[in-house]
Amino acid sequence: MLATLESEETSNQREISLASSDGLNIFASSVKREFFFRDSRCPPLSTNSQRLSTETKVTLNFLLFVSTILIINICLASQLLKLLAKYKPETKVEKKTRLQKEAEAKKAGGEAKKGAKPYVLKFGLNHVTTLIEEGKAKLVVIAHDVDPIELMSFLPALCRKKGIPYAFVKGKARLGQLVHQKTATCVAVTDVRKEDYQDLENLAKNFRAQFNDNESLRRNWSTGVMGIKNQHMMAHRERLREIELQKKANM
Repeated sequence: MLATLESEETSNQREISLASSDGLNIFASSVKREFFFRDSRCPPLSTNSQRLSTETKVTLNFLLFVSTILIINICLASQLLKLLAKYKPETKVEKKTRLQKEAEAKKAGGEAKKGAKPYVLKFGLNHVTTLIEEGKAKLVVIAHDVDPIELMSFLPALCRKKGIPYAFVKGKARLGQLVHQKTATCVAVTDVRKEDYQDLENLAKNFRAQFNDNESLRRNWSTGVMGIKNQHMMAHRERLREIELQKKANM
């Protein structure tokens, strides 16, 4: 009798342990599945931008970023990128070698020769904003795929207020390559050499006409198209209203 009771207890314990282990495995798999589906359900950035530009009545600064029509054409973009590529800042290796040469010259007893003022691109949102406020920037280039957009929404209005030409280009990674970074939200040109001054003036003239002086950018708002859920909800309300009207007509 005792042996049978002990065997039943051990079998029950074994079943409980198996059930608990299976339950943990099922829970772990469900957590992984839930995490996977939750991650896959997140809409991509392009979908968010499309909804932002159509379903909601966003401000004009937001609409500048989400509308790809306003990005400069290929010809101007190639000219702009060629100009910006000439003024890449020095890399860490180049800076290290320059400082070593200056230190060796100073150690030998001579004075380190100070070269001409380097003309390089300025990047970083805070730095570019300061240059715009101080009026030192001559051209501002902004990436169109900055996320979140709220970080950059004030920059076009600030450029218009200060009279500084600005433009949008595709890809923050493209701007990041110019300043030896993975990505860059915006870059600013403060000064160029004499041989590139005419190219800068031509680009600034085109961008000022396309963005700064374009009145349609400040008057055209988004379309205000409702989303799928809201469309179904409004259609359901309309059907209910028609039913009520029929009931009143039959009374």
